[in-house]
Amino acid sequence: MQDLNYFNQLKSALLKQYKEEHPHFQGSLTDFKGQEIANLQAMLMEKAQGRISEKWFYTHLKISENKKLPRLDMLDLLARFSGYLHWDDFKKSQQIQLSGTIPSPSEPLATQEKNRREPKQNAPWYLLGLLVFLGLGFTIITLLPTNKQHQIEFCFVNDFSLEKIKDSDLKVSWIKQGETPQKLKLNEHGCIRVFTEVDSIVLSIEGAYFQNQTIRRKTSIDHQETIMMQPDTYSMLIDYFVSADVAAWKEKRSQLETLFAPNAMIIHLAPDGKTGMELYNKQEFINKLTMPLKTMKNIKIVDQKRNPDQQIVSLKFMQK
Repeated sequence: MQDLNYFNQLKSALLKQYKEEHPHFQGSLTDFKGQEIANLQAMLMEKAQGRISEKWFYTHLKISENKKLPRLDMLDLLARFSGYLHWDDFKKSQQIQLSGTIPSPSEPLATQEKNRREPKQNAPWYLLGLLVFLGLGFTIITLLPTNKQHQIEFCFVNDFSLEKIKDSDLKVSWIKQGETPQKLKLNEHGCIRVFTEVDSIVLSIEGAYFQNQTIRRKTSIDHQETIMMQPDTYSMLIDYFVSADVAAWKEKRSQLETLFAPNAMIIHLAPDGKTGMELYNKQEFINKLTMPLKTMKNIKIVDQKRNPDQQIVSLKFMQK
């Protein structure tokens, strides 16, 4: 229940940010319509490198009373847009505001009375000692190595469905100069977190159902970002062909012919996803897919490579 209260406060902070760029709008989030939602989507993309769908806005932001929280990556997105590092940072700031106390008015008076009792001739000595102490402290700090770690978090979202991506669907490697790439696992929220002392990071992102990409970021402070992964059209088409009925297969056979290069190699992997069971050429694989008996179904693409003409030259798959 407390988190829902924080979420309502975050919605207020989001509305405040919106009104700073659109001061003519004097309503609340419940008054948002098509143009206001489009304006907010553009602002989110520009300021926080993320986006929300119109359906998501109506589900979580337009309603006056929320009964459940959105996903963590979306909460992080709204928090960054509102000027915070992430959702936890926003909650912490609200907790500090709620627990803050105003100093007692009697404290300054007591301090003044004590100062009046101190011998005035000793003040220069105290001041000199303080300056020497501060000077030594500053010297020591500047000589110490600065190797404070900072946290970098990336969350991966399907750009088409806006759903978080599972660890089994994505391979993320941390590329370090002069070292073997380090494999990183996605957590239940579709995110990876690393702690580093360096001011830059390079990640290699691969997935059989997504377009591969390499991201490079320079940052010496805590950083959180949502990466929108573009689905791979070829893998989606093959999945569609596998699930289509026989009549549809015959109609789509010509499209399968154009997807694969003439010398394509297709490897059927064992259930462990590593060792090969069978090797097919282009025609053998297409025949398997289009035969009426449907012996090849419920397949999962593990890896694929394409030539410069964007035809598949290598495909690895396993049956679920």
